[in-house]
Amino acid sequence: MGCCGSRSYDKALTPEDKYYFDFYKNMPDLAGKTIAITGTTSGTGLQLAIGAVKKNAVVILLNRPSERSDAALKTIQKQASEPNNVRSVSCDLSSFDSVRQAAAIILADYEHIDVLANNAGVMAFPDEATEDSFDIQIQTNHLSHFLLTNLLFPRLVTASEIHGEARIVNHSSLARNGGKLKEQYFSKHSGGNLGGNGAAMIGCCGSGARWTRYHHSKLANSVFTQALHRRLERNDNYSNILCCCAAPGYAATQLQVSAHRAGGFVNCLDVWTTRFAQSIPDGTMPIMHACFAPNVKSGELWEPSNGMGGLPVATALKPVEVDGESCEGLWNWSEVATNIKWDL
Repeated sequence: MGCCGSRSYDKALTPEDKYYFDFYKNMPDLAGKTIAITGTTSGTGLQLAIGAVKKNAVVILLNRPSERSDAALKTIQKQASEPNNVRSVSCDLSSFDSVRQAAAIILADYEHIDVLANNAGVMAFPDEATEDSFDIQIQTNHLSHFLLTNLLFPRLVTASEIHGEARIVNHSSLARNGGKLKEQYFSKHSGGNLGGNGAAMIGCCGSGARWTRYHHSKLANSVFTQALHRRLERNDNYSNILCCCAAPGYAATQLQVSAHRAGGFVNCLDVWTTRFAQSIPDGTMPIMHACFAPNVKSGELWEPSNGMGGLPVATALKPVEVDGESCEGLWNWSEVATNIKWDL
């Protein structure tokens, strides 16, 4: 029992859509575009994929194999004008080998990728190591997306040459706000040795170690965006590749349910979600805008107008997100962790 009390939370709430319908009408047609999205079994990823196929895009779904992944594929195919426009590729972000295998399939079968949406994430998971010896939140939310982006980058370059633009969109969170990144969270063999399983929510009853790790993973999404944006900006060959970021505000998704089941909430969940949560479609608007809307610039971060909810706006970045030392540090730590040298 925490400061707010805690009830069982086994199913996401379904708040009313306030903005999505009118917002979606203004999204451009995506015929001829190929979109790759991680984490489409529920929540914002599922909604983003549905939105893309209904606008006539070819969509690649990158998920860990599961019954939920199979069900999501069928759901998204039903929304597509051509079911063959939707394909599922196995990709477990807690495994670098799985990411490499997924990328190899895409490289072999697709000429171009117009948008890579690094959407997938886990939240408030236990202090556990992946098979690669990294923290499960850090690897799933950031390191594997860094690797995937590197591996698929040639197809983004091709898309920028064919269609005049390509985009890399990382999905961050309000949890990015806080202290600077620390190298220890991105080091090999750190998994299982990063503070234990304290679950008190940041800003409610103190900061639990689960949430500190989540903070680092979500801040990394924003800092990675800035580090890559700066490298693209310095190279004229990549001037048509945008790297931007989005955050959903507070949306009632499966993320809270899975975090609750993993022991990641000891307080406030029912109160916060009931009072403040927006619908999944409304929470998807920032990442959808960053992926598809015409008025997007590289380096921007789009999130709801009041932080928690509302129409998407380009928000001012905080010093911790643009700090040069953090950008270069994270880039170097990520290269070492993924065993790649990504020189742009």
